[in-house]
Amino acid sequence: MKIVHRRSRWALPAALMLCGCSPPAIDVTVFVEKGRLMARLSQDWGLFFSHKNAPCVRLAQLVPHSDLDAPVWKIEAKGDVQCLHLSSFAIGGPPPDGFKEVVPLAPGTKGMHRLDVLGIGGGEADLAL
Repeated sequence: MKIVHRRSRWALPAALMLCGCSPPAIDVTVFVEKGRLMARLSQDWGLFFSHKNAPCVRLAQLVPHSDLDAPVWKIEAKGDVQCLHLSSFAIGGPPPDGFKEVVPLAPGTKGMHRLDVLGIGGGEADLAL
């Protein structure tokens, strides 16, 4: 398997006012833990020094490089929630609390894929299954 690659309630409004309208990218790290493929997420809202937090995520999906419009696995926030703070999750596993699985991972899925994470900002990581 090839693998690539305390919050203030005023932090987001202050960062947006000082940095414009674009949130920072979500850092996505893919790793194996106890035989499970995992994703670790963080987002740096520090203006002068690093201040990494769990990003607010709306959806995560795994798409094959051969067809980026056809997810082979997808989770998204339940109900009317815009996004939920999420620091890690099992790729293809049961959805974390507050999320629902929209597209279950088919057994035997192989090849090069991209993990997309979207919410307040976005990020991606490439991986081979």
